[in-house]
Amino acid sequence: MPRMIDLDPSVYDSDNYIVLDLEFDGHPRDKDGKVVLGVTYQNGVYALWEGGELLPYRPTSTNATESDLDGFSGHPQTTVSGGMYDLVERVTQVCSSGGFLVAHNAVAELGWLAKYGLDLRQVVVYDTMLGEWVLQAGMPAHQGQLSLEGMATRRSVGVKSEWTTVLFNGVKASEIPYSALVERCSNDVLLTAKSFKLQLLELKIKSIRAKEQDQKLKSKSSYGPIAPDINPNEEATAEPKSLAAKQHHSLVAVQFCRSMMTPMLVDMQREHLLLDKALVDSEYQKATARREEILRALYTMTGGININSRPQLANYVYGTLGFTCTAKTESGAPSV
Repeated sequence: MPRMIDLDPSVYDSDNYIVLDLEFDGHPRDKDGKVVLGVTYQNGVYALWEGGELLPYRPTSTNATESDLDGFSGHPQTTVSGGMYDLVERVTQVCSSGGFLVAHNAVAELGWLAKYGLDLRQVVVYDTMLGEWVLQAGMPAHQGQLSLEGMATRRSVGVKSEWTTVLFNGVKASEIPYSALVERCSNDVLLTAKSFKLQLLELKIKSIRAKEQDQKLKSKSSYGPIAPDINPNEEATAEPKSLAAKQHHSLVAVQFCRSMMTPMLVDMQREHLLLDKALVDSEYQKATARREEILRALYTMTGGININSRPQLANYVYGTLGFTCTAKTESGAPSV
């Protein structure tokens, strides 16, 4: 049974997490696919991990002096923290002690870790790419909007190294100069680590605002005002851990559920599964019927507007319901 099933979104409030970025050639399923190196960030400390196939394994020196320490990793120069099996052990230790793994597009990292023995049922994940998708309400994103660089740039936490990005254009990771590869990987893991906390806070704030809007909508209901079930001011100033009981109704919960599916998706990619056609058809019919039911309810509630019409929907939201328009399209029309 996956460990995440027994948890709730409040696990993300813990400081017990490890951020990971891997540089690799190909795909875990490829015979010639290989991890070149990886960088982790945990409690303010970086660590460098080598794949072991393309680069020599160099055990950490036990007699290095402080002057020998590398400014990037804090480890002796020309040494690493370990290989991929050691990295899997580190990630396992973090997750088994109540922590979680942070990565951008975690499917890639989990796929490689699973190849080296990580038990996907025990890993807890926070995927920052999925976090961006949740903040976009699942709507199609502009090109690059879900990328690590796009996510980091919007939060002003830094940019990807331009010259290493040029090097990586159409070139395998194993063909990149070692120092450039380390620079790229360490920069990526730092951008992910910085963006993670800001993104989590943004998910919480957006959830509070959504609840406030929900109360306004309920107060305008044809059934009359409905007593609020939350105090937005109290929630906005509360400590994050005190909100654990309420987070299962928030965008953090959506992010948690999406991230919870990531290890399962990786497992499906490694072990191909066939769907039951009859069961899929049955569920499809149920979902289609439910969709039609919702559309009929919306038609009645809105007085028969075409919800696919942006102008009609905008007039209903900002005119009939009285919400304030905070964004407009390029043509100057209210955005909905």
